[in-house]
Amino acid sequence: MNTQVPLGSTNMAPIAIAMKNAGVDSIFPVVTTQTSFALVQALRQEGINLKAGLMATGYGGDLTGGGPGASQAAQGLYFVSAYAPVEMHTAATEKFQNALKTYAGWTHEPTLSEYMGYASIAAFVDGLKKAGSNPSRASFINTMLGITNFDADGLWNGHTVSFALANRGYIADADNCAFVVKYEGTTFHLVAGLDPICGKTIPGKSI
Repeated sequence: MNTQVPLGSTNMAPIAIAMKNAGVDSIFPVVTTQTSFALVQALRQEGINLKAGLMATGYGGDLTGGGPGASQAAQGLYFVSAYAPVEMHTAATEKFQNALKTYAGWTHEPTLSEYMGYASIAAFVDGLKKAGSNPSRASFINTMLGITNFDADGLWNGHTVSFALANRGYIADADNCAFVVKYEGTTFHLVAGLDPICGKTIPGKSI
């Protein structure tokens, strides 16, 4: 683990050399996408053939909109998504893509920002529906705090989060679940058994 990487840094050669010397063969860089790709390229230049490269960011339009260079750097890498990948073709992902096409004219892979924006509006609408006909700011906030099973309009594929203060710090994303896809060629592919993969918080730890 290295927690000292400067935000947005692309000078990964020293870190790649240190990883090579330590016999590292798998990575999970929880950093910006450009830093992750720079690290992968530096490792490849050092002759390291990763058994697994799991990227915390970069899934979707964030990668496919980056051009041939980004596509080449991403070959064979795995990507985590907090939301159901559109490659699952569920009712929720189809509704999401249809909304992007209808209201924004967007027909490409959704970006993380678009996923988050869509889910945020879904939460806002859910709160308004449950807050009654004339909610005040305070009553709307209290209503939101009472929502314990928000499902991001289905984009968590059956999993939910709670907005209650008492439930915070115990999960990461919906029910501690994450979806994983692999990038090959020019497209993302689902990974069997990882759509999603879920875990439990270690006793005594918080998130």
